[in-house]
Amino acid sequence: MNFLKRAIVNTYRQPIKSSIFLFLVILLGILTSGAISVKQAIVNTDQNLRRRMPAVVIVVQDFNYEESFAIYEETGEWPEIEIERFTPELIREIGALPQVRVYDYTIDLSWGVTGRGLRMWENPDFPDAPALGEYDEVLGVRLRIRGVSDPNFIETREGLIELVEGRNFDEHEMYHFNDVFPALIASGFARTNNLELESVFNAQVVVYDNNLHDAEIFFKEDFSFEVIGIFEPVFNDTADTDDMGALFQADRYQMIMQHRVYVPNAVAEKMFNVRAENDWEMDEVFLQNFFVLNDPMDFQDFVAEVENLPGNWDVMDLSSGFAEISASMENILELADMILIISLGATLLIISLLVILLLRERKYEIGIYLALGEKKKKIIMQMISELIPLALIGIAIALFLGNILASQISQEMLRQDLETQPIFAEWNPLEELGYRFNLTHDEMLESYEVRLDTETVVLFYAVGLGVISVAIIIPIIHATNVNPKKLLTLNERS
Repeated sequence: MNFLKRAIVNTYRQPIKSSIFLFLVILLGILTSGAISVKQAIVNTDQNLRRRMPAVVIVVQDFNYEESFAIYEETGEWPEIEIERFTPELIREIGALPQVRVYDYTIDLSWGVTGRGLRMWENPDFPDAPALGEYDEVLGVRLRIRGVSDPNFIETREGLIELVEGRNFDEHEMYHFNDVFPALIASGFARTNNLELESVFNAQVVVYDNNLHDAEIFFKEDFSFEVIGIFEPVFNDTADTDDMGALFQADRYQMIMQHRVYVPNAVAEKMFNVRAENDWEMDEVFLQNFFVLNDPMDFQDFVAEVENLPGNWDVMDLSSGFAEISASMENILELADMILIISLGATLLIISLLVILLLRERKYEIGIYLALGEKKKKIIMQMISELIPLALIGIAIALFLGNILASQISQEMLRQDLETQPIFAEWNPLEELGYRFNLTHDEMLESYEVRLDTETVVLFYAVGLGVISVAIIIPIIHATNVNPKKLLTLNERS
């Protein structure tokens, strides 16, 4: 009888011992399966969320705030930080990376420009919402001047705004203009101020004297704009949500977009220079860059490419829109890592002890095989053949049970964690570009998915079978690496 037939016969002869071994493999495997399923689910969820958000990023200077704060705590003074500015050449270099589909840059004046004699647009859905610095009783409404480098600028290409009246800029207007500059304004702002096509409105570039406590005006200069087009911002529908964080973000986004004024970059630069000449804190034009990737999943590759460029740069995307669930998933991931380590250690220890106990009862059998001249290799293969099939069955059962339990328990933990978190609205500079990506808690939970995909199955089998194999093989090798006479003698004495 060869070793395979002996393995089958011995398995059937010892149903209780085989059942105990199978039960322990299933029990320990459920913990391992659950932990691995949760870890894979977190990876899948992050990918699901990234696929849903716009594939737009910006590149900013990477400040080491922790190091700066440590210096401040030690010396009482903040260290001087060398400001690295973007240049059009650097923007074009980044735009040539293989992950980038399209790119652009703007000159952004979100502070220091106010609308003379203009009224602030009010959101009819939030009539009592605070103005948040959007209005000054003396100077009027705060205007968010956005310079663009191309008539077909990115907000129109990406469908963030829709031109409902008039026209866009033409090539000539991008660089040639008179004393009245062309501008695109939002529809709600136009209605609030009775502005229509060919209407002219004034804006002021204002510089405050920051040395005075009452912030008196140090300098101001007027600019005149003609409305050549009226656009409608494209908003995500938030009518069916009760998530106050999402509603707050939606209101903030609308406030930004309704006070947005698009002008050619040359005009924005002219306004910026007027302000910079009278404000010692501003001496360079700030180029706001943005890059649209081919796919949201190209983010990590893009980050790696940018980190290789000269200078210290950081890449920001819209992942702050799901920062809450990311924090909750990080907590669950730490728990899953701990359970995985404990379950693997317990599997190795318990299965090894069980195999040692089983082999102690079969030492006489092993001694006879060896005395009859059976090769140690075949004896080891017989013992392995008895246990590995049971281990495979146990792993298969544990895989499905662990996956089901992990799905139910982890999702409920995630839900409770999200409900206990305070609602907050994290600022993201991409909102200034017109992008917004915010999800309700229910939408975040919909993206959380525990599933038995190929990667999860392969990983679980590789880890589970690997640990069990080690726990089986080492005791078997040790048990067969003895003198057969000694085994038989010990058995007779006992």
